[in-house]
Amino acid sequence: MDLIRVGVAESRVTAPPGLLCCYGLGSCLGLALYEAESRLAGLAHIMLPDSSASLKRGEDMPGRFADTALPALLEEMLEKGARRSGIFARLVGGANMFLFPGRPGPAAPTIGERNLKAALESLAREEVPLRSQDTGGNYGRSVEFNPENGAILVRTAQFGARWL
Repeated sequence: MDLIRVGVAESRVTAPPGLLCCYGLGSCLGLALYEAESRLAGLAHIMLPDSSASLKRGEDMPGRFADTALPALLEEMLEKGARRSGIFARLVGGANMFLFPGRPGPAAPTIGERNLKAALESLAREEVPLRSQDTGGNYGRSVEFNPENGAILVRTAQFGARWL
C-alpha cells in the first residue's frame, strides 16, 4: 500500500492502493469520508472550527477548517467518480488535551469541542450521514484509513488500537 500522510490543515482523497494516515490528532479533528462503490476515501486534518477569521477563508488549505474541509473533500470525491448518495462520514479526535483528572474543565467550549460541533453542523448542512465517531476525551489519536474496505484503525497511547 502507498502511505499518504495527511498533515495538519491538509486534506487528501485516494483509492486503493493508497492508505490515508493522520498522526497526532489532539484537539484537531480527523474527518473521514468514504464511498464503497468507487472505493474512494477522503481525509482532512481539521485544525480550527471555521474560516470566518481567516483572510483567505480556507482558500489556501480547505482542510484547515471544519466549514471548508467537508465541501472540498466532497467536491474532489465527486470529481473522481464517487456517488453522492453513497458517501458517509466518520470523525476522530476533538480532544481536550488540557483536561486533567481532579481539576475542573474549562468554562468555555474547548477548541476540540468547537471543532467537533462545527464538523457536525457541516455534515448536517451537506446531508452527509455520520456512521461513527471516536471523539472527545483528553488523549491524542492517530488514524489509518484503508479505501480498499473503508476500515479505519484508531490508535491511542492510552487505550491501544481499535477499529472504527
